[in-house]
Amino acid sequence: MNTKHKHYNSPIIHGVRRANNILITSSEFSSGIRPYKAYEDDEDLKILNTSKKKIMKKKVYISGKMSGLSEDEFKSLFKEAEVKLIEEGYDVVNPCEIDYIPEDYAGQFLTALEALSKCDAIYMLDNWEDSNGAKSEYWFAKGMGLKFIELKK
Repeated sequence: MNTKHKHYNSPIIHGVRRANNILITSSEFSSGIRPYKAYEDDEDLKILNTSKKKIMKKKVYISGKMSGLSEDEFKSLFKEAEVKLIEEGYDVVNPCEIDYIPEDYAGQFLTALEALSKCDAIYMLDNWEDSNGAKSEYWFAKGMGLKFIELKK
């Protein structure tokens, strides 16, 4: 269904219009609400206030071996990866810095998976294959369709 909107003479497809990757519903057009000042040129909506667009950083979860390493060792490995990921422009979730309320491993692991489920991507430390928890996080991320990040060497 492709119709012209009476106020803007613009194509509206199924009540939603895409303009420079901004979705604007037909109700926003008909009510006169415009998220940005806009004008039409050749049936394309042009956005003037593009500086107001917020660039969203990808949220990345760090996964790796903790068990069998001293607390100082694994925290150092995770912190090093965190710093590198931040330098590359990512918003980082470091599981070493999560407040784990449950004291048992299962509860802590579920809390970590919950944090991972809110991320866009995962970064696997080199030692991840030596950890059952990290292997589980790998398959969880794979099942969720998360992107796997590799750092520049």
